[in-house]
Amino acid sequence: MLYPTILTLAVAGLAAARPLADHVPTGPTCFPITFYVDASAQNVVITNPPSEHNATAIYDFMLSTVSTGSQAISGTKTVSGGFVIEGTYCIPPPTVKDVGALQFLVHGVTYNKTVWAGLGISERYSWHGYATSAGYHTLAIDSLGHGQDPQHPDPLNVVQGPLHVEIMHQIISRIRGGLVEELFHARKTIIYVGHSYGSGLGNLLSVKHPEDIDAYVLTGFSATLTPPSSFFSDLFSAADVLDRFENYPLGYLTGRTIDGRKAVFYAGSYDHSIVPRDFAGRDIVSVEEFFSPGLFTVASNYTGPVFVATGDLDKFYCAGGPLQCQKILDSTKAQNFPLSTNYGTYMAPNTGHCLSLHYSVAETAAAINAWLTNVLESLSRAGHRSPQS
Repeated sequence: MLYPTILTLAVAGLAAARPLADHVPTGPTCFPITFYVDASAQNVVITNPPSEHNATAIYDFMLSTVSTGSQAISGTKTVSGGFVIEGTYCIPPPTVKDVGALQFLVHGVTYNKTVWAGLGISERYSWHGYATSAGYHTLAIDSLGHGQDPQHPDPLNVVQGPLHVEIMHQIISRIRGGLVEELFHARKTIIYVGHSYGSGLGNLLSVKHPEDIDAYVLTGFSATLTPPSSFFSDLFSAADVLDRFENYPLGYLTGRTIDGRKAVFYAGSYDHSIVPRDFAGRDIVSVEEFFSPGLFTVASNYTGPVFVATGDLDKFYCAGGPLQCQKILDSTKAQNFPLSTNYGTYMAPNTGHCLSLHYSVAETAAAINAWLTNVLESLSRAGHRSPQS
């Protein structure tokens, strides 16, 4: 079961009435929200796992798995439990027409839900701001083990992609069913917006539960993943890196150097003063989040709309640079979403992996919003959703 709880009012503000590409949004009205979720999944069983009490063994295990491109598994097992998922829910300002749709926001690894608020740096980088000023409701969640999660479950056996997906499925199902009172008016149309690993989870969700989502927007993503080796070598057990993670199991990792983070997440045109703040507030990744199977899978039963937006200098998903990036984004349809009836792409210029933290973010938001406007019109013509009062 799932029980949502609204806590307190956060910030209020009015959005400017100019096109998205021409303005910086002001702060939306947002609320903290807590979900209590019962979920189960078929997680993988590692054949020779590292000692959970040895940070060096975990580090070596990660690097060895990366170098070989696979890990030995001995099947799957059912992992079940009750989990606390923290979120931030934002609504359109009263001056903007409510389109009656919810954007469900899922962050990448070493980040948490605050990335959708621009890490608190500036409204210029707030996805909540851009989306709500276009009339959308937004719900950003902390994935299991990340952000404000009070539990920090086993990072080897529990915090894996399959369980992430089943937790999201439970939340989405309750929203769809009108069981989350605070999100009742935004339940008819749900748009999944992911970034990086969060986009990979969206891909897996479309495979496991193709009816959950009406449209996918996958940022920092493609069917061609070639992560820089320096990204992995810079990681280590978070408990040994930062005092605020001292009580975390050693299988939760975080970056050690600011230069390492800058090199893999940023490129092209961006405010260099963001990087120290990003690094200071960095989050974690469980070692098995990397290696869970199925995150890049053919969605053979999903026929709905998909939009992929990735920076032309993204070192993870467009490693060939601007000359190859558009081809990679175009080919992602055939490789991951062959039955999508409405597939679109946007290659953000002069932009690295964390595209929402680059100067191009307003143009990226405008491109996504234009595509979504057409998607909502198509859904409305098909009788998918009813007008909002």
